[in-house]
Amino acid sequence: MRNRIFLTNVTILCLVFAIGCSSDVKVPASLLGIWQPADSNGIALQFKQNGPKAEVFYAELRGVGKERGEWIGPLPLEAAGDNVWTFQLEEVRGVVGKTAYTWEPPDMTHNIKYGIDKATNRVFVISHERLKKGHHILVSTPIADTLLVHGLWIRVDIKSVKEDLSPKEADVQPLTTKFIRSN
Repeated sequence: MRNRIFLTNVTILCLVFAIGCSSDVKVPASLLGIWQPADSNGIALQFKQNGPKAEVFYAELRGVGKERGEWIGPLPLEAAGDNVWTFQLEEVRGVVGKTAYTWEPPDMTHNIKYGIDKATNRVFVISHERLKKGHHILVSTPIADTLLVHGLWIRVDIKSVKEDLSPKEADVQPLTTKFIRSN
């Protein structure tokens, strides 16, 4: 009898835990669809509802016309507050046919500023903005048809350099990027 009560309690505890830890995320219709940076640099984002799961896909914007590359994903999208969601830009593994693939986020740098070392007349980078991978990125929708994405890009300001002019010390600051709805 005691074993039956113990097993019943364990079963109830497991059900409560499973229900309480459910990761169902409902994405509002205003977030669903394709978004691209207002300045057309970097990557486009696509938000989808897949049953109880919310997902985000990304595509690199390439070339002069900033054509979108293929959509990579899904990456899980989690609720992080009222009108705020979070995801991580990371590698995606998948199978197409009989071939397994791994897609890495693009390695992108822009807004590069250079300095000149007066002693050697050599050019070196003093600051740049870089696509940040592998950490939480916050997404919010403060007004209609505008998406603010915090932490997708970081600004790197080089404070000091080594003898070979490679960075020795740098300040890193996450940036907020404005996205607009796209077709």
